This record gives sequence, C-alpha cells and structure tokens, in this order.
Amino acid sequence: MGEFPEWFPNGCPHDAAEVNTTLYHGCETDPASQEDFTPHARSDLPRKQAMARAGGCMAFGLSVWTSEADATHAQELFRYAARWHIFRGDVTEDDGQLAPTPTANQPSHHTFWAYDGIDLMGKFVPALPPLAGGA
Repeated sequence: MGEFPEWFPNGCPHDAAEVNTTLYHGCETDPASQEDFTPHARSDLPRKQAMARAGGCMAFGLSVWTSEADATHAQELFRYAARWHIFRGDVTEDDGQLAPTPTANQPSHHTFWAYDGIDLMGKFVPALPPLAGGA
C-alpha cells in the first residue's frame, strides 16, 4: 500500500479502498494540464481554493466517475461540465484509493485520492469531447 502525501489531513481519506479500475475525469483543457489533475486543496486558482474550504477530505482528491455514462450525465447536468473534455485513465491499487462520494444530482460520483508521487495526468487520455453548445 502506498502512502498519501504529507499534506493530507489526518484520517483522510476514510472509507476508501484500493482499486483496479477505469476512471473518468473532467478537464478544462485538451491537452490536459497539471492544474486539471491538481486537487482543489492544492490549486493556485482562487475559485478552486474557495471550493476546497467547504470540501473537507474530498478537496484533497480528484472528482471522478467510474463509467463513461456517468461522466456524460455530469456534462448534461451542469453547464460548466458541458465545457469539459472527459479523460479516461486506468488506475491500480498502487496508485491510490477510491470512494463513492455521491451528491443529490450525481449518485454515482466518486473521489480518487492518489498516493504520494503518482502522476495521474500521465495515466489519462482523452475519451469524450465537450458537449455541443456547452456554455
């Protein structure tokens, strides 16, 4: 089992498990940038920092889905997500841990917390374009 970065809060994540699976993640750019794979809690962007203050442990992970259909649902549900490029990546138990983090509108939402030193951006490739007319 890997180690989480030293900047993770104590006890974060909880109720997460190591997995071997394919994940889907929304990126603002294609090609993806390192910022697209930076947890909100470590971002230099003020809007992400503001979201991180209310995000608790989730702010230290990456927002993901475990199916293409769930990622597309997020694009259809939220105007900001309609602009996202959806990237797909395979992760293993050596990369980190995953937990369901559902919301009222996204019951299949998950968070992935990468172990220290893992380059998630290098594991992901483009899977779906932004939705037509995404505003």
